Amino acid sequence: MAKHTKDTIKALLVNDKAVLRGLLVIDALQTETEREIGDSVVLNGVGWSGTDAEFMSSLAKQYRQRGTLSEKQMVWARKKIQKYAGQLAKVANGEIENPMTTEAVPTPAPKPEPENGDGVIARLRAESEAEEAEGEEETDNRITVDSGLLAQLEASLKN
Repeated sequence: MAKHTKDTIKALLVNDKAVLRGLLVIDALQTETEREIGDSVVLNGVGWSGTDAEFMSSLAKQYRQRGTLSEKQMVWARKKIQKYAGQLAKVANGEIENPMTTEAVPTPAPKPEPENGDGVIARLRAESEAEEAEGEEETDNRITVDSGLLAQLEASLKN
């Protein structure tokens, strides 16, 4: 198996999946205390540098929680992770124990499919029928859709 170098890792870090994986690997190299406080306080040669610790830890935390980063955050993650290519090469080569062997990489949450006209109509009809069946009157600021209006909306979408 060929040994990875800083350059081979940097070549991989053009891929967003590799950037996010690298983000999690370097963050996992931080001590538990460093992750909790969002700073680099142990001079052990692994993990984030003192200047990057707070920001990069926050990106890793957000990615673990949400499974995604904004486009602006990805721009910064792509730029900053390059600095850690040497550590990532050592992890890839087994010179530093891979902290991610037991930690799962989050997968982004699926985006909900947009409703087409028929889906909206079906949902509105079901909500309207449920309200009618319960005999509840709307006393808040929600809009009540009557069946006549719903039929007009349905007809206009089919034309």
